[in-house]
Amino acid sequence: MEDDGNDHVNYLLCNSFFQEAETDALGGITKFKMHDLVFDLANSLSRVDIVTVGFKDLKNSSDALHLRLYTNGEIEHLSFVDEDDVVEGLRSHPNLKQLSIENFGGDNLPRWMMSGCEFSITNLVLLNLEKCQRLEHVPPLGQLPSLKILCLKGTKRMKSLGSDFYHGDGSNSTQASLTTTAFPSLEELSLQSLPSLEEWMEPQGSFPSFPCLEWIFVEDCPKLVTMPSRFPSLKILHIIRSNGILLRLVVEVLSLIELYIIEVSEVKFLPKGILDNNIKELHIENCPNLEAIIMPSEESLLQVLPSSLEMLLVSQCPSLVSFPDLRGLHSIRNFCFPRNEKITRLPEGLHTLHTLELLSIGGFSSELESFPDLEPLQRLSSLRNLHIFGWSKLTSPPEQLQSLTQLESLGINKFHSVTTLPEWLENLSLLRILSLEECNNLMYLPKVEGMRCFTALRKLTIRNCSILKERCSRGRGEEWPKIKHIQNIQIDCQYV
Repeated sequence: MEDDGNDHVNYLLCNSFFQEAETDALGGITKFKMHDLVFDLANSLSRVDIVTVGFKDLKNSSDALHLRLYTNGEIEHLSFVDEDDVVEGLRSHPNLKQLSIENFGGDNLPRWMMSGCEFSITNLVLLNLEKCQRLEHVPPLGQLPSLKILCLKGTKRMKSLGSDFYHGDGSNSTQASLTTTAFPSLEELSLQSLPSLEEWMEPQGSFPSFPCLEWIFVEDCPKLVTMPSRFPSLKILHIIRSNGILLRLVVEVLSLIELYIIEVSEVKFLPKGILDNNIKELHIENCPNLEAIIMPSEESLLQVLPSSLEMLLVSQCPSLVSFPDLRGLHSIRNFCFPRNEKITRLPEGLHTLHTLELLSIGGFSSELESFPDLEPLQRLSSLRNLHIFGWSKLTSPPEQLQSLTQLESLGINKFHSVTTLPEWLENLSLLRILSLEECNNLMYLPKVEGMRCFTALRKLTIRNCSILKERCSRGRGEEWPKIKHIQNIQIDCQYV
């Protein structure tokens, strides 16, 4: 089922229905944007009314009022785009559930967004404020009782999320507001592209705030160095191209189960204690100064990872020189450790990961003449998916792969000096998926007889292998007779 879903996504992406795709360390698509036509189609098929308003279409405040009257109480989603100040003249319906304001040019958001106003948006569930360039402060959104999803993006002047974020400024705050929970229903919070944001202050008051917040996404907020530390329900935290000091502030969040650290230059080690919780997924990618996952202590040089880990990904960290012992990871299913160019050997304890189903390794030091010993992989009875990365000095994939006869999916990546795939690959007769990516000089697949041994092979993917691409052209390529029996063949996102 997952393979079918990926196939559909790849098809839509290749035909430009989806755009600006981002991929993970394995080449899997993790994020994309939907083409306007597809978005419009999705809206037209949905049964919920959605209205998008361009301010240029509103000539005066009477037009804005007219728009409100025409909704007839049915509208649940309202989006404002472009620049003007007519949004102040609008009045929201009390049942409004989703609101998006983009490219708003005013200094302050409209008064009708304030809690307690006659036209307040107390039933609002989702709020998106995007590219409001002149906006420096937001209204007391913490008082919206139904708000579940909040996204602040591209607001370049905003420097602080302070008391006005929770309860309003001093003149409007009441003693009652300080004894009630701020953001009582909020589940997801996204702070993106806020280059001036320096502080996200701890809420004041006697009641805990953010009781339901499970997901925080902080991206491109390089100056943000302060954020609350009390999140009783937080499960997932993303920090992307932002200040690594934020990690120290969530050390005591005991509910955290997924942590993503991506392109954070300040991080050399993870803060002490942050892995003491029951974290299940840890993703560290493109952190140029990371030297080790855990800082070695004077008491013990042994680095220990939490036994609760199910997914561990550490990729493209060029300063990484050591890795914790993997013994004790009794629940891990996915371990991805590619393209850390100072690493010269496999992590200790790899052979003990008896629950491991997916492994991604390689891209080690370019000084190595051969791949590190893969004998530990022969003990991994549950391993079904392997992605292996090479480097320029390797002229063949490691021969020890042929003993991993239980593999169902194999990815061979970045073996730039390999011209021919070895015949011993036919020993992997259970393969269902074979992926060849960024092998610049690859020309030849195994012989026809060898390719026929892949009786279970259902999908062949070739990506960024320019020579092999031409040789596998349908009907005319020299390698085509070897692969024509395969059900699904995808070359550079195109099915052939």
